[in-house]
Amino acid sequence: MIFPDFLRGYNVLRLCLIGATIAWMGLTFYLSSLTQPETPQIPLLGNWQSLVGHLILYGVCAALMEGSLWSWGSGFRLRWTLVAIVGATAYGISDEFHQSFVAGRHATVEDVLVNTIGATVAAAGLWLIANSWSNRIS
Repeated sequence: MIFPDFLRGYNVLRLCLIGATIAWMGLTFYLSSLTQPETPQIPLLGNWQSLVGHLILYGVCAALMEGSLWSWGSGFRLRWTLVAIVGATAYGISDEFHQSFVAGRHATVEDVLVNTIGATVAAAGLWLIANSWSNRIS
């Protein structure tokens, strides 16, 4: 026996997805902890960096949450997509609050809305792809 029983089959996938979700949330928290001058700059994005960054950070967060929920064998149900969107949005709200304590940074309603849009587009897109894929198989 190479792995204990709790590491067999879907449990490994489940642990990896949950770990990836927590790690991604940690990365987001770290980036929000940086002051404005410390924030990594991507010259190609210019003034769009903040918008694109929020869309990607919370889109990936919602997709990882959704994958974590699906790994429990509950199927590609829309309710888990909604839970992932709400979870990523709630994390976005808490992260904006956290950001308000960082020198030179502030929390905005606009950022929360962009976080929500990123989470919604990613989770809904992943749900559509998963349902399309599962319908082709069955």
